[in-house]
Amino acid sequence: MQIQADTHCNATIEPPSLGEFLKKTRLSQRGASGRPLTISDIKRRSDLSLPVLSKLEAGKIRDPKFSTIVQVCKGYGLPFEALAFFVEDIAAARQVGPQAGH
Repeated sequence: MQIQADTHCNATIEPPSLGEFLKKTRLSQRGASGRPLTISDIKRRSDLSLPVLSKLEAGKIRDPKFSTIVQVCKGYGLPFEALAFFVEDIAAARQVGPQAGH
């Protein structure tokens, strides 16, 4: 008799992407009206454009510049440390390995 492994038990849980994290953060915050913040609210709080914010939340910008990360922190009201996990992942993805001997 052969026993089949249950694949559901071995499933790995992926951490949220930067976009997912930002959208969840924005929707968890309330504006003066008591409603969740909109991307336009974040735009007013930061120096980022609506298209950039939309692309960030949609995960279309995967390698934001440092200056963008700083503005994201300002707009979403987050300390830099809250995004450090994502910044570290971005920095690690840029590493291509040791440089050949020069």
